[in-house]
Amino acid sequence: MSKDYRDTEYCPGYGNILEDKKIFMDSFRTQHPRAKDIHAYVSKNEGTYKKDFIKIYNGKCAYCGTSIKIIPKTMFEIDHFIPQSADCFVNKAAAGDISNIVLSCQTCNHNKSDFLIEPEIRSLLHPDHDGIRNAFFRDELYYIRVVDGQPSEVTDFYKQLELNRQICRLDYLLLNMKGLYAKIADRPEIHNLLGEAISLLSEKRNNGC
Repeated sequence: MSKDYRDTEYCPGYGNILEDKKIFMDSFRTQHPRAKDIHAYVSKNEGTYKKDFIKIYNGKCAYCGTSIKIIPKTMFEIDHFIPQSADCFVNKAAAGDISNIVLSCQTCNHNKSDFLIEPEIRSLLHPDHDGIRNAFFRDELYYIRVVDGQPSEVTDFYKQLELNRQICRLDYLLLNMKGLYAKIADRPEIHNLLGEAISLLSEKRNNGC
């Protein structure tokens, strides 16, 4: 299995998302046994459901990999992988099923919008499965790229989300730097210099580069 393009050298991977969602739902059902639209509960910033859902994805956007270590939790949203407007759903509640919602940063979610992923490649691009990690990769300059030989629909998805945007590179660099920063705490001089660099890059990021 190839390296996940969303993982840096230091941040945790995504784990078993399907199993973690099952655990989440077991707990959720004890309080809301008849709820259908899970999205309606998880998408609220207040309460614990969104916080618990963020943990399922280890605090990272399921599409680009940016992290709560870079942007605040309020800048993460709960995306309908297949949009609510799709004909396959009988109603809004059906689209909010736990299997159809994923953690996304605001940028990826807004870019994706109502983009409809064709049924034959949904399993490839659904972030809860391993296929997506084999569809994209990071090049030596930290750009997210499409793996050669992918269906044209994968490229369409890539362009829709603008996964080649510069901010994805900067976030990946910052996550690597933050991971290294935590690892070299016993080397004060380098640790302090790296901390200053992280602060400068974070400021640049938050000011829109």
